[in-house]
Amino acid sequence: MIKNDYILDQLEMMIKVGAKLLFKDKDGNENILIFKSEEIGINKELYNKLMAMILNLDINGAENILFESIEKNKDLLHLNTALTFYNYLYSLNRTILQAGDFTRDEIKEGLDEILELYGISEIMV
Repeated sequence: MIKNDYILDQLEMMIKVGAKLLFKDKDGNENILIFKSEEIGINKELYNKLMAMILNLDINGAENILFESIEKNKDLLHLNTALTFYNYLYSLNRTILQAGDFTRDEIKEGLDEILELYGISEIMV
């Protein structure tokens, strides 16, 4: 659990100040991805929809909408939207997550799936 919390803490920092990821792609090649999240922004329409669903405790439904949107358009805007979404979920207390039938483990699993979709599943730094 400590490792998962560390990863989620890193996610929070990454969203706030930008990102520098060193990762291995599917072929084992090392790559660096650098972006400033505030420069990319988020898909505001999608994010507002997700937030409304979370307020109604439909967290699983919101996550499903997020993945459907990413499947249609896998760009950095949607990646940043996903990172911001999971950062927000991480900021919620366990009681709210439980009321929405969601757990911190599911946050980690969802984040892992997003990183896999973008080919950056093995974050090294």
